[in-house]
Amino acid sequence: MIGDFDPSGEGIKNNVLDYMSWLCPDAIVEDITVTHEQAERFELEHVPDDSEYEKMQRDPNFRKWTYGRYRVETAALRIQEPDYFDNLIRHCADKYIFDEEVYKQVQQEQKEERDKIKEMVEDVLAEPE
Repeated sequence: MIGDFDPSGEGIKNNVLDYMSWLCPDAIVEDITVTHEQAERFELEHVPDDSEYEKMQRDPNFRKWTYGRYRVETAALRIQEPDYFDNLIRHCADKYIFDEEVYKQVQQEQKEERDKIKEMVEDVLAEPE
């Protein structure tokens, strides 16, 4: 799951987890970004101005928010660490949709087709004029 690291983001994450556990108990919901660890690691801007902090406090999830005046937007990670962000998303998607066996099979089929084409070309070139 991709979301902001703030009370509303946590609320959304919890709602998605609840909904998915009801809809599809076998579904995997992974918190990909933004996490507290990522915010700390990349020293992302995390102190909202007063008006944003007031909005945070009005969020019903704020009561459970243990990080106080700490908030990180997803865009902060995307802007500051674009390669990390893109690779993270790609890696997370690949581990659920990339099938190594299918990939190997496709590679083998492509090799066989290339070999056939090469053989055909060699036959044509070897024919006397």
